[in-house]
Amino acid sequence: LSRCGIFLLSKEGKLFLAAHQGDEYAPCHNERDMSHFKCLCNDAVASGTVIFSVDSTCSLKSATCCTSKIPHGHVVIPLKSLNQIVGVLCLRTELGVHLENKKELFQSIGSQVGLAIDNATHHEEVERLSLHDPLTGLPNRRMMDQTLIKVFNAAERYQRTFTVCMVDIDFFKKYNDTMGHDAGDQVLAHVGELLRREMRALDFAARYGGEEFFLILDSIQGKEAIAFAERIRKTVGEESEVTLSIGVTAYKKGDSIVSITQRADRLLYKAKGKGRNRVEYCS
Repeated sequence: LSRCGIFLLSKEGKLFLAAHQGDEYAPCHNERDMSHFKCLCNDAVASGTVIFSVDSTCSLKSATCCTSKIPHGHVVIPLKSLNQIVGVLCLRTELGVHLENKKELFQSIGSQVGLAIDNATHHEEVERLSLHDPLTGLPNRRMMDQTLIKVFNAAERYQRTFTVCMVDIDFFKKYNDTMGHDAGDQVLAHVGELLRREMRALDFAARYGGEEFFLILDSIQGKEAIAFAERIRKTVGEESEVTLSIGVTAYKKGDSIVSITQRADRLLYKAKGKGRNRVEYCS
């Protein structure tokens, strides 16, 4: 058993390569639709049983499970968790090797590996949900705190700069009371989507709480940060039913996480006090 690949089954019914030993498996199963693509992995998923092949030259199905041109065999093991197939383990064997007498062992391995993968996947999903707001899909306050600590420490250590923005939806309570909570939730989700769309890949946007959002803009300050915040304010005003007030401030030497956050919050309230739908900045 010199080469192997683990392929997981997506919700859309496609196998994708999750891990492998040996380059033969690297190009294989790139999101292949199991309802249309025929190979030994397909047979293992469809039947729920271990599939054996002793000679890859005798079957197209066998040949497509591994890109190696050297004749070989396969053992393809369905990975099961609570009788649900989560993927397959594809083992490359030497040509002509018969391992059918070890079928029960392979089935047991498939159940153990499948359960471990399912548990790990569930844990990752729980962790992801614990760090994200379910309504907007944005990171939540907990993840924001973790990210802000990392960004702040990097700025202190490497003399880098960053800007934070405290963002509030104007008159949201009135909108909620007038249009209803379902409409309010839709607005929050839409604003979150617009923020995610407008942010650069290196920036960070989180739902701070209620109708407030918190942005971390990496390596920019001053006019560039103001222009960035103005673009977000304008986009939301043009593409949604609400407007934004935004307090913007840049990290400076001597700041703490508390001081920079409080400064952004004061600037937000300054923007609201000046009529809302505006950006207030202070370095």
